[in-house]
This record gives sequence, structure tokens and C-alpha cells, in this order.
Amino acid sequence: MNFLNDLISKQPLLFLFLISVLVNLIIVFFTKFFTNQQEMKRLKDEMKSLQKEMRNTKDPQEISKLNKKLLKLNSEYMHHSLKVNLYTFLPIILIFGWLANIFSGFPFEPNTTINLELTLKSLDENISLVLPNQLELVNETKTGSKVFYTILSKQEGSYDIKILPCNSSIKLISSTKLTNKTKAMQTINDACIKSAFIRYRPLKFNILGIKMGWFWAYLLFSLFLSSIIRKMFKVY
Repeated sequence: MNFLNDLISKQPLLFLFLISVLVNLIIVFFTKFFTNQQEMKRLKDEMKSLQKEMRNTKDPQEISKLNKKLLKLNSEYMHHSLKVNLYTFLPIILIFGWLANIFSGFPFEPNTTINLELTLKSLDENISLVLPNQLELVNETKTGSKVFYTILSKQEGSYDIKILPCNSSIKLISSTKLTNKTKAMQTINDACIKSAFIRYRPLKFNILGIKMGWFWAYLLFSLFLSSIIRKMFKVY
């Protein structure tokens, strides 16, 4: 587990690439063993043949006729693929939820600040934070029923921040590891606070000079890997 946490924190892009490989392998496995591959190959070959015919003809009526056939074949192909989606939907959704939590933002590292937003139950409520010595309040702003705090971390650790006079607290983790973060949204059940929201700095990957979020990076990897893995396992 420590190896996995270190990989995610030190090589997040490599980890995301490996997850893309894993997800594509899962999809290919279910496609190969839970669909009629001979039928899917036939449909795919016919679609390629029709696409070639469409490129080689200039007759609009013939193109329209070929396009109708192509749409019908594509519909049949998608019908076969739907079986795979039924099997893979749940595990892939769970993996995506896990990734979203990991890559929701940079961790609250020592010597950096983080923004904390508290939603009050009453506009007239006056509250204050009691911070441990390892944290420092840099700024405080109130707008309507929301109070915004900027907090500086001096040292790595897990801290409880007390909210007065509400007699409640929220947890804040300062760490260098992507996997070691407090849940961004916290529901608080007390007399004066509705919820707490921790606003992490957005995490972006630099791929070929383009900055993108984790989902787009995953999608880029997946598009690249999908055809390669399918060819390796002869899946249609």
C-alpha cells in the first residue's frame, strides 16, 4: 500500500497511465469473452467496406443509401457492445470515483495555504476558529452566510480545528501525499454551521505543453491505448 501511495504522489502521470491500461484491459477482457467476436468482426469489416465505397462515389443518392446501411450496421455493433457496458459500468465508475478523490487537487502541503469556506445557518452568526500552533490564520472574510479563511500550514500533520461558539470541529490534513487529503466537503450538524468546504489548488498535468485535468489526461491515454490493446488481443 505504501508503494502505491508513493507512486501516486511521486509519479501521478505514470499512475494515471497504468490505470488507463488497467481499465482498457478490463473492457477488452469482457468484450472478448462476453460478445460474439465473429459477428462483431463481420459487422466491423462491412462498415469499413461501406466507408470505402462512400469515399469512392460522388453520387449523392448512392452516398445516402450507403450511409443508411452504415448506420444500421453501426446500430447492430453498438447493440453487441452494450452487453460489455453492463458488465464494466460498475467497476469503472468505482475506479473513476477513486481517481476523482485522489486528483481533486494538490494536497495541503507544509508552507502553503489553503482556503476554507464555512456556511453559516444564520447571517448574524459570529464564529471564530481555534487553530493548533502548526497552522496559522492568514486571512478571514465574511460574505452573507459564508465565511472564508486562508490557512497556512507550518508542519505536516492531521489537525482538528475548533469552531467557536458552535462547539464543533473539522479535520484538516497537511501532507505532501496526494492520497492524504481531508474530504473537500464536510457536513456539520450543529447550531451555527451547515457545512465546510476545503478548496484545494487544482491539479493539472502538463502533456506535450498542454495543461489538462486528470480526466482529459486519462481520456488521451485511453484513446491511444484502446486500439493497441484491442489489436494485441484480437478484439473487435
